[in-house]
Amino acid sequence: MEQYLLIVAVQRQLKQSSPEERLTLIPALLAQCNELHAYSISNQMLSKNEEFDELNEDQLACLLSNFLIAKAHSDFYTARDTRLQSVQLALESMRAYVDLLLLLDLYSSDQIKLLANELDPSRARDVKRNLILEEEKYRKEADNALNTILSGNLGEELAAMRSCVHHAKFEAIREIRFLEEELEMLEFERNNPREAENALKERELFLLQNASKPIQMVQMDENLVSSIQKKGKFVPLDTVELMKLEQEKAATKKQITGNDVNAVIQKQCNQDVSQSINWGTVDLAYGGGNPDVDCYYDKEYKIVRTDTFYPGQEDPEPEMDWKRYTEKDMLEEGRGDEEDYDPAKIQETRDWDDWKDQHPTGQGNKRRMV
Repeated sequence: MEQYLLIVAVQRQLKQSSPEERLTLIPALLAQCNELHAYSISNQMLSKNEEFDELNEDQLACLLSNFLIAKAHSDFYTARDTRLQSVQLALESMRAYVDLLLLLDLYSSDQIKLLANELDPSRARDVKRNLILEEEKYRKEADNALNTILSGNLGEELAAMRSCVHHAKFEAIREIRFLEEELEMLEFERNNPREAENALKERELFLLQNASKPIQMVQMDENLVSSIQKKGKFVPLDTVELMKLEQEKAATKKQITGNDVNAVIQKQCNQDVSQSINWGTVDLAYGGGNPDVDCYYDKEYKIVRTDTFYPGQEDPEPEMDWKRYTEKDMLEEGRGDEEDYDPAKIQETRDWDDWKDQHPTGQGNKRRMV
């Protein structure tokens, strides 16, 4: 536990230090992370099949060691000659961390499907929004708890560690995605050195020629993205998703702010709205305007629904325990009180009805058709 807090303190110091100071702090930070990870493996801290709520501070610190190693390699080892190796190590550690969280059931089924790109698109946006809200909640809890502990006020170590694990599980999903994209680019650069060198020279030349010019944002569309992908060049997944999101927003805005409101309603509801409708009577009580039921057209009657919360829906029926529902209960269903149940009388009534059906007399045995 103390070693993990020391690592967190060094990480925060790294983010606020200069590049020269980082050269001396980074090796020490990575050595501490590796030492914590080696301690976890040697003592088998995470091999007892415990639930997440049963893990203590030391086990949670060992669990977070994989995430710390990945973040150290990803954030601080940015040298171009060793970046490929750093990204590979970071991706391996981050995947190991996610695998441990999957064993501890910290990801819901929707989050796992979203991670594997198998979630229904109609639900993906709601799941992403809930992920963002949940991540922000755990981020605030983790920051507040760690600040309290680092200031010397102990007593909330376990809650702080759990909040750190929950916050890191969301960050790990994003980091794996970004590391995979960066690894793809670095491997392309390694396998095609000449093309990568030419692209780097073109970029440096472009920066020199346009150093004084303002940056112009490029508006990408589906045709541009597909043409770039056909050339074998890399297009980040975020670009495609953001582009689709903007298109959906534009389509929704155009539909809402359209001039022909009746056409929009007719398209959505699939009904004819060209006829004149008195909207003041839409939510009135049944019988509005009919004098026979003591309701009048120019008076509003509010509907009080007591059956269900939403109109048009029925309350779910209570589930029946079919194991205790025997054949005898099925036979006795509908009998009513035992005193009124007379099988002989019921059979006599049925026989009499059958005889009347077979011996009609004029029109007296038929129903009146009104």
